Amino acid sequence: MKKWQRTGDLGSAFWFSVMLSLVRILPHAVLVLIAFPVSAVYFVIASGARKATRKYLDKVASFTGRKLSVWKSFLAFSITLIEKCEGWAGKLDYSHLHFHADSVDEFNDALKSGQGVFLIVSHLGSAEEMRALSGELAKNKLDMKIPVLSIVDFDVTGKFNAMLKKLNPDSMLNLFSIRNMGPEGIGIIQETLDRGGIVIIAGDRSGDRNIETGFLGESAPFPFGAFYLPSLFGVPSYFGICVRSRDISFKKSYEIYVERNRNKPEAQTKSARKLFAGASCSDYAVFLEKHTLEYPYQWYNFYDFWSK
Repeated sequence: MKKWQRTGDLGSAFWFSVMLSLVRILPHAVLVLIAFPVSAVYFVIASGARKATRKYLDKVASFTGRKLSVWKSFLAFSITLIEKCEGWAGKLDYSHLHFHADSVDEFNDALKSGQGVFLIVSHLGSAEEMRALSGELAKNKLDMKIPVLSIVDFDVTGKFNAMLKKLNPDSMLNLFSIRNMGPEGIGIIQETLDRGGIVIIAGDRSGDRNIETGFLGESAPFPFGAFYLPSLFGVPSYFGICVRSRDISFKKSYEIYVERNRNKPEAQTKSARKLFAGASCSDYAVFLEKHTLEYPYQWYNFYDFWSK
């Protein structure tokens, strides 16, 4: 079992069950207020997560010289869980999203042309807001919806998808467990790409097979599959991050960064695809490190990410 699976997504079962009920009836600012006592409880009881977060923040401090608080990281995480629920419930306001002038236009152009793409996200900020990239097309008044397939690492995706559709009937998001990655899973991914959709996968959760590359001054394991899949399907891939403009805030204001993976995915041989995965992972780690140093409280991996 993976290290992060043993630790668990910090309080996710309890917190999600509560927040999914409250998010439909309470305003965002009230939900953020609730996050303060909830995060305080987890800060007290989650000693392993505190130690792992302290190690991570110390690494950031060695680069930035900033004095960083573990408690503030827990609080920022609780707010991010609220945002996840709001994203699932269709309560995102695209006017509060600030798209930076990197590869967003190129990303949208690919989708407009019907080209399916991979979006490699992270646990920096919230991947739910990255779905707003498809909403950007709606602002351009295009008569199209973009299907989104999010590859996750749990087995209850069928029930979860049903819950998402109940929460937000207009949602184009579907979840798929990487544990079911066989011929059927490959077919589901291919279908999403053929429909000009987005396949989302996290690039910063170690798996059963990893790529070692430098991150915050030390070699760390990154999941091989996240960087191998785009070459297997021969489609473009992008690195994406959505963070709050301020780590702790009662207002909805987000920064979205998208960067094209400049490595070519057309490789046809297994060895070439492995080279593509390695180069892509190294570039992703540079991208992730840059923005992690800018928003250190919003990177959420509550286990020793560097442990071998």
